[in-house]
Amino acid sequence: MSDKAQTAIRSSVEVSTSTADCPRPANSRPEFQYVPALDGLRGLAILVVMIYHAAPEFLPGGFLGVEQFFVLSGFLITSLLLKEHDRTGIQLGRFYMRRVLRLAPAMIVMVASVVLLSRVALSGDAFRNTVSDAAFSLTYIFNWVRASDPGRSSLLGHTWSLCIEEQFYLLWPLLLPAIITLGRRDRLTLRLLGAVAVIILWRAALSTSASPMRLYNGLDTRADGLLLGCALGAAIHDGRLRIETLATKRRLAAAMPFCAVALLSLCFVAHWYTLTTFLCWLPLTGVLSATLICGVMANAGLSPSRGMLLLQSRPALFLGKLSYGLYLWHYPVFRLMGAAGASQLEVALAGPIITLALATASWCLIERPVLRLKERFAAEAPRVRTRRPPSTRPTVAFKHS
Repeated sequence: MSDKAQTAIRSSVEVSTSTADCPRPANSRPEFQYVPALDGLRGLAILVVMIYHAAPEFLPGGFLGVEQFFVLSGFLITSLLLKEHDRTGIQLGRFYMRRVLRLAPAMIVMVASVVLLSRVALSGDAFRNTVSDAAFSLTYIFNWVRASDPGRSSLLGHTWSLCIEEQFYLLWPLLLPAIITLGRRDRLTLRLLGAVAVIILWRAALSTSASPMRLYNGLDTRADGLLLGCALGAAIHDGRLRIETLATKRRLAAAMPFCAVALLSLCFVAHWYTLTTFLCWLPLTGVLSATLICGVMANAGLSPSRGMLLLQSRPALFLGKLSYGLYLWHYPVFRLMGAAGASQLEVALAGPIITLALATASWCLIERPVLRLKERFAAEAPRVRTRRPPSTRPTVAFKHS
């Protein structure tokens, strides 16, 4: 869940104000503006996930919010990498350091706190299991541990998605330049969509023999959402999807409310352990999420519709800014409250308040200060790497992705 996975602060995404209708001179520098609705998408996604973990009977498909994070993470990271590839080449050391600084400090504090609390709240065996789970989480392999042990229960079970995103962050900067070098750049989007189809087919084939936990936690069976976001990022960056045209803006603006309603409906009908979810609902969630992201990018800077106003509302933006901390803390808080004897109603009412306080502290005391250090590892000044003419498409740029 980088980015997932992705990853979550207010100034994560910026977009160029220029469009095809108002081209800029070839030697001009793009000016950027903040696109708040993407943080709003994060905020609503984490809200759905928290409701699911507090009261799964009320929102049995709330786990689909994680798939939205995957698509958004793939989109953001691929847009960043393609921009860096065209300007300077992908600088792996700087990229990995930015990822570590953004994700690791807050997670280390959360994991250490859970281990200390479990020492007091849990029995000896449960405490020892938590210690081992902490090691698996901090080495970002806990998703594979859960995949191989379907009956495993843990206070850190939610870190499976962070592990998938971190594995993606490790591999994708290495694979992307190779894919571009070995094939035609103008077919990058199609190759990524082909990879999405292959993973869905692989998940379908594996479903005849594998457990739901294996299908749900494996990188190889869940990378379709990430790669769909990658395909969207490549399509927009390379101009295969011309979101700056007026006709496209109108179509996407009209589609966004239907996508939002469909996603909400899926949260009420989907169940994570059913074959229908793995073969239908997860791919559909990815497509709907990608359409929403595309609509947000296309309509940024225009007079906002009701849907955009919701995504740009203060509550949505506030949740989006804190979404990483909220995801880190909500699950162990809910589980520890349950272990201490709290009822489901008490968890649903008090758990989010405690989580919000911890996420706010995480943002103020850990994440925001570390972001200042992270800026030192921004990409270097551009060098000429391509003869393509300067684009008049909206350009995605990142400060704190």
